[in-house]
Amino acid sequence: MAESEEIRLTKFKKGQEVWVEDKRNEEKMWQLGKVEEQGGLFVVVTTKSGALSLDLRQDSCFPVNPSDAADMTGLYFINEPGILMNLEARSLRDEAYTFMASVLVAVNPLKPLKNPDPKTIDPSVPHPFSVAENAFKQM
Repeated sequence: MAESEEIRLTKFKKGQEVWVEDKRNEEKMWQLGKVEEQGGLFVVVTTKSGALSLDLRQDSCFPVNPSDAADMTGLYFINEPGILMNLEARSLRDEAYTFMASVLVAVNPLKPLKNPDPKTIDPSVPHPFSVAENAFKQM
């Protein structure tokens, strides 16, 4: 399927929250918006900075996940802003580790975090101890 055909399949509902690329802001690349209307390959989105008319062949517009997840394969929408915002939300709660299937993703919290007791850690909780425990069990 060609890229342009994939984009045509994207349907947004009025009032749906979406991430739109903010080309003016170097620090925060994505901005939250709400769909006002969609007509074919064009969608009108309202953001903090005003209304934008986006051409889906050229502009990035992705649906927002309903919640964050400890394992990113559990995200409803797997896209660049969804992954970045999931990592940011978990990092702000001092949860520096996140799974992507069997891969452990670590975000440097820039401060010391308390380590759990390796004997009582839940193997489903994203942490290097749980990765080591799972690897040991599979030997």
